[in-house]
Amino acid sequence: MRNVRILPDVLLDIAEAAAWYDENGYDGLGDRFVDTFYSSLAAFNVMVRFIEPPIKIFAGY
Repeated sequence: MRNVRILPDVLLDIAEAAAWYDENGYDGLGDRFVDTFYSSLAAFNVMVRFIEPPIKIFAGY
């Protein structure tokens, strides 16, 4: 089974978004954002095995 490959720029975007949520929302909101991203990714990985050809998630899409 394939897994989604996340490029380094995406990880930087996730970190920046988490920091923004903490600054503009409330403490811990950034952590919730990151947790939601990774839990969604786990579900998405299940669907990827049915997609041809393999897809990439990348920054600037």
